[in-house]
Amino acid sequence: MKRFILIITAAVGIIVCVLVFGAKSYRPYEDISADSVNESYAQSPIGRVKLTNEQTEKLVKIINGIKLKDNGKQRNNDLVGLSRRFEINLSDGKTLDIYPDCPDGEYLMDGTVYEAVDNKTDELKELYDSVQENSALEKSRYAEAKNADFVTITDERQLFTESGKMYPIGFDEITFYVKCDSRKQYYYGESHEKNSLEIKKDGEWYALPYKQDHWKASAFVLGRGTTSAVTFRLTDFDYDFEAGEYRYVLPITAEGETDEPLVVYQFKMYDNYPYEYLSADDVKVCFAQDPWNFKILTDEQTEKLIEIVRKIKLKNDSKIRSNDYVGDGEYFGIWLKNSERIYVTWLPKEDEFQMGGFIYEAVDSKADELEEFFKTIKIKET
Repeated sequence: MKRFILIITAAVGIIVCVLVFGAKSYRPYEDISADSVNESYAQSPIGRVKLTNEQTEKLVKIINGIKLKDNGKQRNNDLVGLSRRFEINLSDGKTLDIYPDCPDGEYLMDGTVYEAVDNKTDELKELYDSVQENSALEKSRYAEAKNADFVTITDERQLFTESGKMYPIGFDEITFYVKCDSRKQYYYGESHEKNSLEIKKDGEWYALPYKQDHWKASAFVLGRGTTSAVTFRLTDFDYDFEAGEYRYVLPITAEGETDEPLVVYQFKMYDNYPYEYLSADDVKVCFAQDPWNFKILTDEQTEKLIEIVRKIKLKNDSKIRSNDYVGDGEYFGIWLKNSERIYVTWLPKEDEFQMGGFIYEAVDSKADELEEFFKTIKIKET
C-alpha cells in the first residue's frame, strides 16, 4: 500500500512539473534581452543584412511582445513561401529564426508553428523592410563634419533646440541661414555630387540618395559679412523619411582655393505630434502673451497648460504647412529646459492647430480649452 501511495505521489509530482515547468517551454525565449544577442540579421533569398545595435534592440522588444494562446496547439512547420526571416545568434551558441510574414493567428519560430493571439506581424514586417532599405545607404563621406569656424548658422523664423531644429515628417522644404565672418568670398551650389543630406543611425551618418531625375547646378555667393539663405527640398531625395536625427552638409569654396570648408545644418524629424509626452518637469518657464501684456504662469497654471497641450490630437498623416495665420497676438509660450521654445495659439477652425511656426490638421485642437484657459490668466491685470 505504501509503495502504491509513493507511485501515485510521484506521478502527481511529474504531472505538476509538466504543467508548471512545461508551460515555460511552450514559448521559448520569451524574455530575450539585447545583451544576450551576439549578432542578428535580416535574411532574404539573395543575401542577408546585419542589424545595427539599435535595430537588434527593436527586434528583441517586438519578439518579447508576441502573445501566444494559452494551451495553444503546436505543429511542425508546414507554412509555405516564408522566405524572409530574422536570424538571431545568441551568446549561448543557439540561433533563432523569426519569420515576419506569418498569417494572422500564427507564429513561426525555429521550425515550430504556434497559435498566436498577437504575432506582431506588422511590426516585424516594418522593421524588416526598414533594415533592407537602410542597407542600401552609403556611409557619409563627411564622417566628422563640423561647421567652419567662420560660419554661423541661424534661422530667422524658428529657434533651435540644443541638437538642432525639429520638423514634422511630411514637411518638404527646409531653409536655414548662413552668416560668413571671413574676409574671403565663398561659393556654394546645389550639386548632388557634393551636397549631402544624411541620417544618423546607430551612431553613424549615412547619405540619403537623390532621385535619379534630380539635377541642379546652380551657384550662389556667400559674401563677406553677409547672411545667405540655403534651401533644400526633402522631395528631391529617394527616401521614405522617418523620425530621427538628420543633417545637411554643404561644402563651400573660395575662388582659387582647393580646400572646401563645410556648413553643417543639423535637425530632427518627428512623427505626427511631438509633445504628447511633455511634462511640467521639462519646462523652464511658461507665460501668456498678448500684444500689450505679458505674464509668467504659476506652477499650477503651467501644469494645467501642459495637460491641455498633451491632449491635442492630430490627424494621422496630417497635412502640414508653414504658419499663414494672422491672429490677434494672443498665445502661450513654453520654454523648455533643453532650450527649445514652443509657442502655442488657437485658430478659429477646430480642425487646425498652430504651434512652432507650423499649422497641422487636427482631430481635436483643444482650441476652446486653450482660449478659455488664457482668459483665466487675467493677463491684463498685470
